[in-house]
Parts: sequence; structure tokens; C-alpha cells
Amino acid sequence: MIFRNEHDPAIGPKCLITTSFICVILLCAWLMFGDADGITNWLKPCKIKGDPIRRIILLSCAIIYFFRVVFMLFVFMKRKMVWVEAITISVIMPVILFVFLYVGGNKPHPVNIVDAVGILLYIGGSYINTQSEYSRHLWKMRPENRGRLYTWGMFMYSRHINYFGDVVLFNGFAIITQDTTMLLIPLFMALNFAFILIPLLEIHLERKYGEEFKMYAGRSKRFIP
Repeated sequence: MIFRNEHDPAIGPKCLITTSFICVILLCAWLMFGDADGITNWLKPCKIKGDPIRRIILLSCAIIYFFRVVFMLFVFMKRKMVWVEAITISVIMPVILFVFLYVGGNKPHPVNIVDAVGILLYIGGSYINTQSEYSRHLWKMRPENRGRLYTWGMFMYSRHINYFGDVVLFNGFAIITQDTTMLLIPLFMALNFAFILIPLLEIHLERKYGEEFKMYAGRSKRFIP
């Protein structure tokens, strides 16, 4: 089980995730905007050369997501992170970012109203995830709330509103790529949350908070508000 009632800074695993994100973002930036003559021969076929505005938007989305992940890891996350979890995230999430930037970045047509919808979903999902986590963090920082379950803010409407925000965010990201097959990624992400991560987390929360969590579960939605 990845959810443990143990506090640990887990600097090594978190640094691994951070490094993997930095590497893939730098690689994509190089392929998107680097001088073709300066790109090594074996990477030249991977040059990303679609609409320049779309490339800028996609790269900006990846960079914003990176900073959100780093903030979550080093500020919000207090529980212990095991190496298996860190390695899994370090492989899967950078690959997803690369696929989004590569596929979307090679689209030649200019940005349009569909992209505007995607950007709004990306911003909305980012806000839902970050604001909900930040509010909980501030509440947990108060000494009188130590060891208590946070059920306020956006978490009043969904017990896992932060995961819902991530799904909204990645739907927006996928829309900006202008490739419908990319929507499979947030779909699989939602299924992973709904049938794997959330059930595991709920078991952990019930064991940790007992009756307090049962009462909370009885008056709130599980995933989608």
C-alpha cells in the first residue's frame, strides 16, 4: 500500500521525480525551439515543428504542471514516499508530458476556439487541485487540527476533489493537442483514480480516522462533485 501513516521527507524519491520532469521538459523545449542544425542526427527525426503558438502553449502547460508537482511534493506531501512509487511516477508522468508535447506540437493548424476550451479546462483543473490542497495544508498547519480529518473547502463536495482537478486539467491538456486519441490518457487516469488509488486511500483514511471518516463519507461525493 502506498498510503502509510508515516511522515518522512523522502528527499531521494522526490528528487528523482523532479529530475525526470526537468529532463523531459528540457528535451521537449530543445526539440520544439532548438536550432535544427544543433540537434544530434539521431534526434532530428523527432524535431517538433507544428504551429509555434501551439508549441508555446503546450510547453507552458508542461512547465506549470512541473512547478505544481514540485510544490506538492516538497510542501504539501508529508507522508512517506517509497521508491517504487517514485520510480513509477518518474516513468509514467514524463512520458505522458512528452507524448502531449510531441503529438500536439507537431499539429500545423493554428490555435482556435477548441484550444481556448482546453486552456480553460487546464486552468480550472489546476485551480481545483492546487487550491484544495493548499487550503487543506493551511488547515493542517494549525496545532489544534493536528491528527484531524480535513472536510472543508472544496473537499466538502468531493472527498478526492484534488484527483478530480487533475482529471479536468489533463482533459484540457489533451484538447490542446488537437488529437482525440490523447483523450484516452485522462480517461485511463480517471479509471486509475476511481478503481485503484481512491479505494486504497479510502481504506487508509477509514483506518486512520475511523468514525470521523465514515460520517464524512456519508455526506460527501467520492470523486466527482
